[in-house]
Amino acid sequence: AEESAALRRALPAETREHMLRSIAEGIEAIAESQLLVLFLEDLHLSDHATLELLNLLALRRGPARLLLLGTFRSGEEFPAATAFRSLAQQLLLHRQCEEIVVPPLSPGAVATYLDGRFAGLDRPGDLVGTLHERTEGNPLFLARLVDFLVESGAVGVDHGAARLRIQAADVAGLVPATLRAMIEQRADALDDAEREVLETASVGGILFWSSSVAAALGSDRETVEKTCARLARRHGFLVEAGETAPDLPDLGGRYEFRHALYHQVLYERLEPTRRQRLHRLVGDALRTAWGARADEVAAELASHFERAGEHALAVDFYDKAAIAAAARGANREATQYLDRGLGLLARLVDGPESRQRRLDLLMTRGPALLASVGYGDDAVVGNYEQALDLARGLGNPLAQLSCLLAMSIARQTRGDLEAGEAVARELVGVGEAIGLPPPLLAQLHNPLSQARMYQGHVVEALALADAAVAGLAVMAMPAPPPESRPALWAEPSIMLHCQRGAASFAHGRMAQAGEAVSAALGIARDLQHPFNLAYASSWAALYEDTLCRWAEAATLAGTAMEAADAWDFPFWGGVARILRGHAQARSGDVRGGVGLLREGIAVWSGTGAALARSMYLNLLADALLLGDDVDGADAALADAAAHAERTGEAVFAAETLRLKAECRRRRGGDADAVVALLADAIDLSRRQGTKLWELRAATALHRLRGTAASRRGLAAACSAFAAEPPGYDVAAALDLLAR
Repeated sequence: AEESAALRRALPAETREHMLRSIAEGIEAIAESQLLVLFLEDLHLSDHATLELLNLLALRRGPARLLLLGTFRSGEEFPAATAFRSLAQQLLLHRQCEEIVVPPLSPGAVATYLDGRFAGLDRPGDLVGTLHERTEGNPLFLARLVDFLVESGAVGVDHGAARLRIQAADVAGLVPATLRAMIEQRADALDDAEREVLETASVGGILFWSSSVAAALGSDRETVEKTCARLARRHGFLVEAGETAPDLPDLGGRYEFRHALYHQVLYERLEPTRRQRLHRLVGDALRTAWGARADEVAAELASHFERAGEHALAVDFYDKAAIAAAARGANREATQYLDRGLGLLARLVDGPESRQRRLDLLMTRGPALLASVGYGDDAVVGNYEQALDLARGLGNPLAQLSCLLAMSIARQTRGDLEAGEAVARELVGVGEAIGLPPPLLAQLHNPLSQARMYQGHVVEALALADAAVAGLAVMAMPAPPPESRPALWAEPSIMLHCQRGAASFAHGRMAQAGEAVSAALGIARDLQHPFNLAYASSWAALYEDTLCRWAEAATLAGTAMEAADAWDFPFWGGVARILRGHAQARSGDVRGGVGLLREGIAVWSGTGAALARSMYLNLLADALLLGDDVDGADAALADAAAHAERTGEAVFAAETLRLKAECRRRRGGDADAVVALLADAIDLSRRQGTKLWELRAATALHRLRGTAASRRGLAAACSAFAAEPPGYDVAAALDLLAR
């Protein structure tokens, strides 16, 4: 110790500069004989002396086999931040260093990390995406979050394989204590003004406008934006979003939290009362800044007012958000907004006003729910049953009519024709009770016409449909204005014309059917509303298919497919595929047509629909017979017959019998049995008034028997079409008679 002290006294006193130069010379001496790589980690935590040494080494001119590698986190604030940024800029300017920006980890890199860390991890498919979204590819955040999953037991080893013991979606809300402490430590290091702006901004969301923060703080936008700029450039909490609204200058600048974790930690550390107050202030500021266009951010406003405890305001904006979502075809999103609104309504004082509000939300929810879950979900009918009870209690007959109309259509589409008919009759009864004008009352019979037609009472159904369209010509049902029409909305006149067309060609009035579907298609094309275009185009395709005009049917079905697929209407998308598939098979591409038919039936059935299933299976059987697949056709026809028996869908039964007879004939079965099936088809079609099915069965019978009796029967069937436009079936029958 004495010798060391003596040596220090003997040596000249070293200055800071002399010491740094000595270290630099020592490093260079080592690098003269061998390659030297110095790796300096976390330079953002460096002191001034370390930065001065780096600067000195970079500026020296002597030769040296020396490579300096350093890592740092951009956006971090630290004591020597200014000096470090200045040094980096100078070195880059003089090309004495190279900055390698390491991008965030990709989802693939996250998967690789997990696979490397956990041998044989049985991970759900959405885990990688959830982790990547949660950490935004930040390696530190990813490692800490995975550490937390292990420490908490969320990831464990079962039977030698690592498994995730919680749902992947639950990972999204987790913040490891180590990351929370790190983020809070950085926030606490800010000055009071910066921290207050940052915490208030967390109420505005991951993306926020400076105007809302300024209003909540009672400050001016310029001051807030200067603070946000410091929080972005010096402290790394924010980034400038680069989005402005020139037409809404009161919104100010837009900023975004650099990481979702920053936003969550800062938001969660706010006191509940302060958080609620800030949500009200931010919501009011945004509503004022957006002015007449506030509906464009209705979902954001609804969330703010809900968290502010302003439930009535929140319900209003959730309703507006749902209407906007439904208008662009986002029906699941619309349903979620309406469910939130309905939940908040339950917290308000019960009374006529809140009940009417609930009724309004349920009526908006019905179409969105139908588009989201399909006809097979009991929630659809349940929604309208709730609405109907409210409408009755409020004495609102117009709402009752809307509910009953929707319920009848929903029940019929699910294949419950008996219940659908009962609701349709109740619908007419309510219309009569409130004294609707006769033209409107006639139009209310449309669901009843549909039910009776599918049950096989075609003449009655056609009379009701004719009266409905006649009423339409006198007084149309009111329709919502264009801006209030959701994506899933059927124009009443299109529904009336299509039902008249269906009943007309079921009864053999092909000219009238053509007029009806042409009228519906014309209205749909004028409206340019996707749902109505898919609706009318599908019915027009069915009409052309019935007349055996395959090219026209394929074109119209293609139009329906395009509209249905673009706007996610699987019901009409399935129907359009069925019709296009049949036309394709009839045009010569049997294999492709059958495949498209099967695909269409699967898509359509997936919505819970069952109405007209026997018709679609008849079309499938017809296409299969074109390819001599008698077994496949028999199976389809057995399914059609079972469906008809189960649901009472009788209108296509005669055609099913004719096709069954054709299957039996091709198998070389007993001729008398084939004749019996055809005779049953003719008898049934005569009782129902389904003249086209009678013509087809009579043609098949005369081709098989060729007797005077069968000839008279075919001639009688042809006479029903004397005033109709020429079609494939009539031409074939007349040709057979001529021979």
